[in-house]
Amino acid sequence: APLAQAEPRFPESRCRPRSSLLQSAAMSDQAPPLDMVERLRQHRALADAPESELAWLAERGVRRRFDPGDHFVRQGDDWRKGDYGLEVVLTGRLSTYQDRGAGLRKMMDWQAGDITGLYPFSRMQTVAGTTIVDTPLEVLSLSPDHFPELIRECPRITAACVHLMVDRARIFNTKDLQDEKMVSLGKLTAGLAHELNNPASAVARSARLMQTRMGEADRAARRLARLGLTADQLEAVDHIRDACGHTPATVSMSPLERAEREDEIADWLLGHGADGSAVDTLAETAVTVEALDGLASHLEGEALDAALDWVAAGCAVRTLAAESERAGAKISELV
Repeated sequence: APLAQAEPRFPESRCRPRSSLLQSAAMSDQAPPLDMVERLRQHRALADAPESELAWLAERGVRRRFDPGDHFVRQGDDWRKGDYGLEVVLTGRLSTYQDRGAGLRKMMDWQAGDITGLYPFSRMQTVAGTTIVDTPLEVLSLSPDHFPELIRECPRITAACVHLMVDRARIFNTKDLQDEKMVSLGKLTAGLAHELNNPASAVARSARLMQTRMGEADRAARRLARLGLTADQLEAVDHIRDACGHTPATVSMSPLERAEREDEIADWLLGHGADGSAVDTLAETAVTVEALDGLASHLEGEALDAALDWVAAGCAVRTLAAESERAGAKISELV
């Protein structure tokens, strides 16, 4: 059949601009069938096809040209309703993109020597991705109406198309698996970030409070130094301070028991003329009322108050340091 008779098989598509769609049937002086056979003979994907099959394809194909930026096909289009077919890329390059909810993402590209479009035996109903022309493009299109005859008359070209179809499916499946991995990695990252945030915040909070507590400890130490305590008095203060290194008394306490302990410490401080600012800190330690009585037997008045402030500040610093250590260990464990 003359090449000019092939034109009606490809009506103009909605996704292809009229200005970019040039039918070779109307330009037979530029690409006669014999020249097209020679071009197909040099085509990478069709290099092993016999001369008769190349001539069959050149006789029934339609040469088309596209400009950069033209949409070759759009994702979701129906293959059966557009002017889509087997597309033998002669010159130029085009890229296929998919929108999986986060905008277009490049999946693969096609260039001279490739065959794209709809393949024989393909069960694909809709276009899997949007294909956009990158550089001036020229293709030889074969209508799906010719596929039964292509399968019967051109087994080598058909076999090449089947291999290309399998390769394309594998590429898309690989992209799907990669997307699933990235989704899993994203969930893991979000969960890890959430888990790391808690101990990291604890470290930052402890470091901030530790600066305040260290300042209080320095001021209390200077007060004690000015009072000129005896060796027995210093030993009594050290005995109370050593209680900070023991397991806190409130670890295994219920909220009610903890409140009762705080009340007990507060009553003791009030009864001995202390200002009561050390209640919360002392309640967190293993310091007992008996140990406080022992301290009061050696110190009283301003000396007792200064000693309690120094012990409380020191206990707070140790507690904050321990919290920072546990939080740092948690971060290391998570990592």
